[in-house]
Amino acid sequence: MADVLVADDQEDVLVLLRTILELEGHGVALASDGCQLVEKAVAATPDVIILDVMMPNLDGVSALRMLRQHASTADVPVIVLSGKGDPGAIDAGFAAGANSYLVKPFDPDELVAEINRACPNIGAA
Repeated sequence: MADVLVADDQEDVLVLLRTILELEGHGVALASDGCQLVEKAVAATPDVIILDVMMPNLDGVSALRMLRQHASTADVPVIVLSGKGDPGAIDAGFAAGANSYLVKPFDPDELVAEINRACPNIGAA
């Protein structure tokens, strides 16, 4: 079981992701914007982070850059899950430090596979 921190500003997406991940046996914490994501990640380092790009207060790419600069979160695997699927957005995500980048709408099995790749020693419960 991995501890997963999910950040998205759309409540329906957060509910969907929580459901998918909890069914796989993962613990899930939620954040509704980039600032909340950074605060929660630094306070309790998750095993993996899933984040959206377009969020209020602090966008996902900026939040990711901040996470990569903080000692406790610098090496936490990050999966970007965004509606922005153009090459520029994907390149920006990887340049900021993303481990993988999935485009919405997404395949839940692909997301679970990405988490398992990011956390090979944890696995589901």
